[in-house]
Amino acid sequence: MANKLYEETSIQAIAAAIRQKTGGSDTYTVGQMASAIASIPSGGGGGDEATILHAMMDNTDATILQSYTIPADITDIRSNAFRSFRVINITSDDVLTVENEGFRYNDVIQTIFLPNCTHIKESVIRDMSALVSVNFPKLAELNNREFETIASMQTLSLPALTAMGNYNFRTMNALTKLVLPKVPIITDNSIYNLPLLENLSLPACTQIRNAIKSCASLNNLFLPGSTMASVTNNSAFTATPILLGTGHVWVNDDLYDSYLSASWWSSYLASGVIQKISDYTGDFDYNEGVE
Repeated sequence: MANKLYEETSIQAIAAAIRQKTGGSDTYTVGQMASAIASIPSGGGGGDEATILHAMMDNTDATILQSYTIPADITDIRSNAFRSFRVINITSDDVLTVENEGFRYNDVIQTIFLPNCTHIKESVIRDMSALVSVNFPKLAELNNREFETIASMQTLSLPALTAMGNYNFRTMNALTKLVLPKVPIITDNSIYNLPLLENLSLPACTQIRNAIKSCASLNNLFLPGSTMASVTNNSAFTATPILLGTGHVWVNDDLYDSYLSASWWSSYLASGVIQKISDYTGDFDYNEGVE
């Protein structure tokens, strides 16, 4: 058998992670580590396999895995579990929640496939330079600071999202498409600094707070819902073509007169910015995701 070289610090890190999860003080040879990891209860109080593997992959010189499937009995990803996990694609059919900063700062992961995840906590999807795609078809709730500083993602669709905290969808420099068909409230400092986003539809929107700002290309906002969206902060739409008077807000025809007479909309937007949605002749699908 050929000799293979391993970094001593990497081996020590694996041993330390095993002791952290078992609560013991045993020392391990390389040959003993596999059985020691296998003996740790998955998904139980001792920790999960993803956390142990995180220690194994927490090395910038380590080989990057193409894909990793989270073990089937793990339904909750713990805080910081994948911060330095060197894998391109992550998948799990069983994960339901992700704790704070579960993936934050990872600069290798490109895709995350969690089809049954319903809730992610604070700063989970944040500061990830390589991430290009997520699949969260059942994600119903976001905490604060999700999808922030994501440099490579071009499209994002969250068809089930109905509630979110503040500071979401920020500084996504490549994003050209954002689909949020069920979000009623656009929270403070959300949808911020998306320089390439030209069109945005919010079919369920009933309230816009201090949000939708510094989107220099946002020429069209669509509000096709049957309830008028109120604006509760005078700083909404700062540094967008909409507030500058060169963009348009396309509204439900039945609410057109109500928008024209509503205090914020009539006071802050130039004449001609608000338009009936039936007059829109472009090809953007403002009903995408609407059931």
